[in-house]
Amino acid sequence: MTIKTIKTSISRPPRLVIYGEHKIGKSTFASTCPAPIFIQTEDGLDSLSVDAFPYCKTYQAVIDALDQLLTQDHSFRTVVIDSLDWTERLIWESICAEHSWKQIGDGAFGAGYKLAINRWRDIVAKLQRLNEERRMIICLIAHAKITRFDDPEREGYNVYTLDMHEKSSQLLLQWVDIIGFYNFKITTIESKEGFGAKSVKAKGGSERVLNLTPKASFEAGNRYGLPAQVDPNWPAIYAELTKIFSARKSVEESGNLNEVKIDREIKGK
Repeated sequence: MTIKTIKTSISRPPRLVIYGEHKIGKSTFASTCPAPIFIQTEDGLDSLSVDAFPYCKTYQAVIDALDQLLTQDHSFRTVVIDSLDWTERLIWESICAEHSWKQIGDGAFGAGYKLAINRWRDIVAKLQRLNEERRMIICLIAHAKITRFDDPEREGYNVYTLDMHEKSSQLLLQWVDIIGFYNFKITTIESKEGFGAKSVKAKGGSERVLNLTPKASFEAGNRYGLPAQVDPNWPAIYAELTKIFSARKSVEESGNLNEVKIDREIKGK
């Protein structure tokens, strides 16, 4: 029997999670994406001139906004949820209201968190359709938190991750194509001490950077082979994606990855 195979290639715009500490510029990054429309679940866009749905105060308002993007004519090329952790609060509030709970943990055997995962799956399903059917870039913004990671092969350590319930966070991180950790660039300074000893100290600055590959101190990654760090804006990512797929095109015998296709698939419509 002959084995049937297919030749895979990029077929849709990227899906991103961008996370970092408060007020570092995550929403500003999203505003640099092509023709963005913001679904705002927290109050913080006053300093930016962007298109946005009215401030969503309920989970249903988020769903309604996604449905409008799916069913109505528009020219937006990027959908931004700002932010994931505040959207999670709306999900929890909706579940607590339905079950007369004071807090999400009141459900027996973690029932509230399981219901929350189902609501996140509903959101992801709509985002997937926007990505595939409407050819929209997906940009999800989140705040960062520090959590303890217990490595079975070495001593545990602290790591930056999304400020969300672990299972919800992992669902979203597994779904996206790019996980970007946004922080200030850190440099190290080596100094000499007595008796030939040396010490290395970390020094922070005001320069911001978007990390696209993981380190022990934070979660990050991408499916495209992007560099470890880029400037924190969409044009910087787009430039790197163009390089990658242009290089791939040069070795593709089929020629499927022509420049028009590259532009359409990594930049949106």
